Amino acid sequence: MRTRSRSITLALGLLAASTHSAASIEADNPARPFGYTIGDMVRQTLHVTPAPGQTLVETSLPKEGRAGAWLERRAVAVTPEAGGWRIDLTYQFINVPTELRTVALPAIKLQLREPERTVAETLPESPVTIAPLTPAVVLARAGLEEMRPDVAPPLIDTRPHQRRLVAYALAAGLLAMAWAAWYFGFGLRGRQNRPFARAERALRRQLAGDGAPATRREAMRTLHRAFDATAGSTLFAESLGGFFARCPWFAPAHDAVKRFFAASRAEFFGEGAAESGYDAAALLVLARQLKALEREAG
Repeated sequence: MRTRSRSITLALGLLAASTHSAASIEADNPARPFGYTIGDMVRQTLHVTPAPGQTLVETSLPKEGRAGAWLERRAVAVTPEAGGWRIDLTYQFINVPTELRTVALPAIKLQLREPERTVAETLPESPVTIAPLTPAVVLARAGLEEMRPDVAPPLIDTRPHQRRLVAYALAAGLLAMAWAAWYFGFGLRGRQNRPFARAERALRRQLAGDGAPATRREAMRTLHRAFDATAGSTLFAESLGGFFARCPWFAPAHDAVKRFFAASRAEFFGEGAAESGYDAAALLVLARQLKALEREAG
């Protein structure tokens, strides 16, 4: 009875062992295992069929990143399929040998969880060949030397740019001339010949380094002639109101003009401009102010 019992137990164990089936991993390796070089992409597809009750341990899946000296794993995609999972792996060659070389897609080790344990299934590595971009030695024949002279850069037609620069220079020159004409009083209408412009130039010559009373009187006469030319007749202090009404652009100098006429009266008919505090510097300041107002009036 004891021998028969042992036989029954062994038979049951063999039957249980025969009914337990392991997981399977099938690989669709690259159809072309040769002819690769740096930068090429290669794809490998795994079909994982688990045994009943087994589940895939996701943390055991291969990770993206460097996969040895020659390959980098660029993408890992897991897709459920009938009875298991499909794992798509994408590699890229990131190094180049000096001569034809056999390398391998790395082995894959996956873990499958059962109710009471975790089992590991391994897919062996898959060999492929990688070639250099250029041979290490080039035959010394015409046109096949290792180093060739630099290619001359193509010439760019600069004529359109030159014409544009000339146009910009002309426009800038015209603007500068217009500004100078406005600022210095030059113009087609003879701004430089207007009464106060002429008077200001004459005063600078008359009063240069000479403050004598006779010189000051002559400078005052020069400025009076500018007032007369602008008014169209001899201008007296009593008629300044009409002058400013006809030439309102001189209004900012109203008080200075009245002081000048008062100093002129004192110079020619009274005690003298020096006693009134009106000197050569005040004459020049007034002449420049009137010149500027005359120019701004157009």
